[in-house]
Amino acid sequence: MSQVSQRKMDSTVQAMMFEMFLGSFSKCKDPEEVANFLGDILTETEAIVMAKRLAIALMLTKGYNYNQICDFLKVTPPTISKVKSWLSMKGEGFRAVLNAVLMDPETEAFWGNLGSGAGK
Repeated sequence: MSQVSQRKMDSTVQAMMFEMFLGSFSKCKDPEEVANFLGDILTETEAIVMAKRLAIALMLTKGYNYNQICDFLKVTPPTISKVKSWLSMKGEGFRAVLNAVLMDPETEAFWGNLGSGAGK
């Protein structure tokens, strides 16, 4: 699993690096380019972890309980708890993205109809 070096980076360099990273997403012209970019910089495990976090946040927002989320996404209660904490303490980014994602009718239909699989 990836880890951050114990050696401390200059805070100005770190801030500029992070700004460049965030700005790189706005340089992508379409979803396919974003997918290619993320596929190139993330390991498969990192991508799955990030996707599961977003799915957990979405399912919590839609009112699914821990057991349903655990069963459907194959995650543990502590993982769900961590995402729930992020949503309540600093979830502005999560909520903005979730609201945009839920505006898509196909996405809403899928996540809204998990009753047949995970049971709502």
